[in-house]
Amino acid sequence: MIGYGELMLREMAAVGFGCEEYRTAGLFTGRGKLGRNIDRFVVTPFKVMGQKADIIHAVDPGNAVYFPILRAKKFSVTVHDIIPYLAASGRLKGFQPSCVGVRLMQHLITRFKQSDGIVVVSDSTRRDLIEVTGVEESKVRVIPNALFQNLRRMDDARVQIFLATKRLPRDKPLILSIGRNFYKNREGVIEVFAGLLRHRKNAHLVFVSSPTQELRETIGRLGLSDHVSFLNYVAKADMAALYSAACALLFPSLYEGFGYPILEAQMCGTPSCLFERRGAC
Repeated sequence: MIGYGELMLREMAAVGFGCEEYRTAGLFTGRGKLGRNIDRFVVTPFKVMGQKADIIHAVDPGNAVYFPILRAKKFSVTVHDIIPYLAASGRLKGFQPSCVGVRLMQHLITRFKQSDGIVVVSDSTRRDLIEVTGVEESKVRVIPNALFQNLRRMDDARVQIFLATKRLPRDKPLILSIGRNFYKNREGVIEVFAGLLRHRKNAHLVFVSSPTQELRETIGRLGLSDHVSFLNYVAKADMAALYSAACALLFPSLYEGFGYPILEAQMCGTPSCLFERRGAC
């Protein structure tokens, strides 16, 4: 969301369209879910209440919740995907929103319907948004995402430095998986990698995410512990080296509104192995 917003601000300025950015509060972000909710539903409303503009656009669709306390001639929102709504309706397994979450989504649907325009990042998101929420087709416009990172293939020297810094194997083919949300299907990644390992016994899987206990148990049960690494965080400046180090991006996602990692991998010359069932551009 931050990268998308920064790109929008930059391009708006380039065409002479004056914009001012407002971000949600982050005073209690490090204090868990309760702290995030305090920021979102207590601190941020006081921060933005009464702000006015000709057009107010919510880069994060969840921020459409603030539309009633803002003043504008027109309101618009970007919807990147509707994964929570599909999960709530039972169409996407693996996550069940809380009662509070479901009520919030119902409120956001009302805001979407009342907005003057909705931007979506793919035809898939447009189709599903209209079907699930019932918003008017005429107000939904597809504007595909643009990449906001300057990625290119790194030379071997840079790649070797990155591998050494992250303590990753430097003499094995690396398979890359990016993302930690349930729909990224990390169990499917493990299943596919286990099959690959029977043919390429020296392959190594790198997750850019932190493991759950269940995932660790699956890895241990399949005897893959020595063949899998986790990187909880990779700096933006190191992403090109990460993609360049991998011989393939493994992306068996259950659903995507767009699918940024595929484009990022392509920019670095890294093949992508795709197994999406739905979504993606």
